[in-house]
Amino acid sequence: MNYTHGAVSLRDETKTADSYLAMRQRCLNKNSSGWEYYGGRSIKICARWLKSYRAFLKDMGHRPAGFSLGRIDNEKGYYPKNCRWETQEQQVNNTRASRFIEYEGKRLTLSQWAKGSGISTLTLWKRLDRGWLMRDAISKPTRKTFLRSSRAKNQKHKTKK
Repeated sequence: MNYTHGAVSLRDETKTADSYLAMRQRCLNKNSSGWEYYGGRSIKICARWLKSYRAFLKDMGHRPAGFSLGRIDNEKGYYPKNCRWETQEQQVNNTRASRFIEYEGKRLTLSQWAKGSGISTLTLWKRLDRGWLMRDAISKPTRKTFLRSSRAKNQKHKTKK
């Protein structure tokens, strides 16, 4: 049995084939729910992949469990050097809506900076929008953290008496 994407059997490659077909739908089918963000923005698929699922499979390999197809540069199309299998966290951090911040030679998303500093994304976002310097925004304890550490110090002080 042949499928339109060229695979003879999808038993071992269902997830990979699903990613391939979803990519095609987003870019080629005006009735697809994601078309406006892909085909509608002129996101293209390389000619080899358009012609053949096998070419896509050869370039990308099988989709690892827990990963999905992502583009490294979201302004560019689907072609071998711009695509990779990404984790959910990579997908979330690699969207047009992501707010990137360059600080101390690193370029990370706001949520990546927040995660690394132990501050919530919302708190960091609010601090920066209020004009805080990045070094202060990621290093100053939050009121919640301050209250927790104050309670811990008070408990320690009481037990010493």
